[in-house]
Amino acid sequence: QLAKELCSHIQYQWELLTRKLYQELLVEYNNILYKKGEKVILKYHNNLLETTIKGVDSNGRLITFNAKEELFNWGEVEWNGLVDLPVNDT
Repeated sequence: QLAKELCSHIQYQWELLTRKLYQELLVEYNNILYKKGEKVILKYHNNLLETTIKGVDSNGRLITFNAKEELFNWGEVEWNGLVDLPVNDT
């Protein structure tokens, strides 16, 4: 049963892709994005950044918010597993 559900989901996503329904794919991706709407700590240029994950834009950039919206290209930030670590605001 699980395999059938997985195949059905993959087929649906493939149909969206082949029909060039990119905006719908992006919406679905953002609906299930890991940690969306949650505060996280990211590592950026060897600094820890406490921010909220908002989504991913149509160019694949991560959208975050902490006093202002910021965009990060793939590979610019890393997840920090120490989510309870206090962040120095200086």
